[in-house]
Amino acid sequence: MKFLLERSFFHKIKISTLFWGIWFVLINFTVLEHPSFGQTSLNGLSIDADHMSRDSVKNLIVLTGNVQVIFRGQHLSCDRAEVHLNKETVIAEGRVVLQNPKVYAEGERLVLNYESNIGTLYRGFLKAGQVIFEGEVIEKIGEDEYVANHAYYSACATCPPAWSFTGTKIDAEIGGYASIDYPILRLGNFPVLILPWIKVPLKSDRQSGFLVPKFPFNKSSKLGITIPYFLAISRSQDLTFNLTMFKEQGLKPNLEYRYMLSENSRGTLISSFLKDKFFEHRVADPHNPSESHLVTTEQERWFFTYSHHYEMPEGMIQRANLSMASDLQYARDFPRDLDADGEPSIENKVSITKNTEAYHLSGEVIYNINQLVEDPLEQNNTAVHRFPEI
Repeated sequence: MKFLLERSFFHKIKISTLFWGIWFVLINFTVLEHPSFGQTSLNGLSIDADHMSRDSVKNLIVLTGNVQVIFRGQHLSCDRAEVHLNKETVIAEGRVVLQNPKVYAEGERLVLNYESNIGTLYRGFLKAGQVIFEGEVIEKIGEDEYVANHAYYSACATCPPAWSFTGTKIDAEIGGYASIDYPILRLGNFPVLILPWIKVPLKSDRQSGFLVPKFPFNKSSKLGITIPYFLAISRSQDLTFNLTMFKEQGLKPNLEYRYMLSENSRGTLISSFLKDKFFEHRVADPHNPSESHLVTTEQERWFFTYSHHYEMPEGMIQRANLSMASDLQYARDFPRDLDADGEPSIENKVSITKNTEAYHLSGEVIYNINQLVEDPLEQNNTAVHRFPEI
């Protein structure tokens, strides 16, 4: 009898010890931090990090170091994140990057409900196509809708941007438009215009419409203003119409047509025209033929450039680079149109080439315009050309 009691007593001790041992192990795995050994899928989330810990009581997962979270076609990376499973919320901090096929976002902190896809980005920016806007707080209020206070907007690809808007509030819909309250137009970083309200596109696809005004400069008329209009003809063609007003020379329309025939075959045609009272010439006095005086007459001035690169079958390539102008003074007055000021001549070249491992075959025609003459209206009789050469 005594033996049975002792056996029962030790049996209870073993069971108790086993129970507390199992509990200790569970505590270690559910509360204490441990290294991650690969991606983990949970509640529609695919998560990975250098270190991962879980609190089963709070239903909380803490991720630190190279955090990666994938959900609903989106990818989130940061230095540290908390996944609150009860609230279906991710709180990300440190070098936060969230991206999907439509939007790329960066910030210092992100609070996002991964089921409703609603949340807030702190001290960050969003980019959709070439459009970018940023703010201290950017709220995501819908699938593609955002609200930013004291925000910044630009669709300029240069860095720093040539132009931008700042406003007290931006209501934006990716793929649609953004409404900006009290926008300030900035050229570079200088404010030039304030408006009560403006609506701007936030579309990745090319859209027809007016572009930001430009302020060209030339030696004779000084500063001008250009109003550009962009026409998206198709995915492979577009046309930009620029209307420029100069104080002395008046209106100067300009057309730029671009096309793509394939991934590596494309061309650009640019032309402009104006009537200019710039050139002076001497006219004999009808009452005294031995005397003359200077007269300024109106001249029709124009330029034309065409560049073309076409990759043909059998490894052949056709190229064309043409530049023409009404007079030799044009490149000096409008260097943005014709990049030939200071050059001894303007080369116009059409060629076709074929390259193989064994040989190179080419045929070309070159027509030069001599600029080393005094009279800007002089005929091009002294230039040297190269006609069909193989």
